[in-house]
Amino acid sequence: MLHTQGEDYVNTCHPSELEALRAMVMNAAADRNPSDAWTLISFLLCGTGDRAEAEVQRHLPAKVLFTAMDTGQTQPTRELREPGESLLAGRRAWSASAQISAGGLIMLGYLSGEACARSISMRFNGRGWLVVEVNDGCD
Repeated sequence: MLHTQGEDYVNTCHPSELEALRAMVMNAAADRNPSDAWTLISFLLCGTGDRAEAEVQRHLPAKVLFTAMDTGQTQPTRELREPGESLLAGRRAWSASAQISAGGLIMLGYLSGEACARSISMRFNGRGWLVVEVNDGCD
C-alpha cells in the first residue's frame, strides 16, 4: 500500500489491480500482438530477477529516449541513450494505467513512489512492442 497526498493506493502487482490493467493493455494493443504488450508490461511492473530483465531487454531498441523532470527544474533533461540501467519497477508500482496515444503508442503510467511518477511509451514494430521513451518526474 502506498499512501500519498491523503490517498491510499494498492500495489499494481496485486491480482485485482493486474486484472484491471491487463484489460486496459489488451484494449490499447487491440489486434497488434496484445499478448506481447501484456508480457512486456507485466515484467516491467512486477518482474524481478534475471528472467524479467532478459524479457525487458528483448523489447528495447538500441537507443531509448529518457526524460527526467524534478521539482525546481524549468526544463526537462532529455537524452537518447543505451538503456544500461534496469527499467524494472521491481513491484514498486501503484495506480498504473495504459492507454493508446493518437500516434498509436501504448502509454503506460504509474506512481513509482510517494512523490514520483514514471511513464513508458511503447511502439509496435509490426511483430511486437518496443520501449521507445521513459519519462520520470519527482515532486
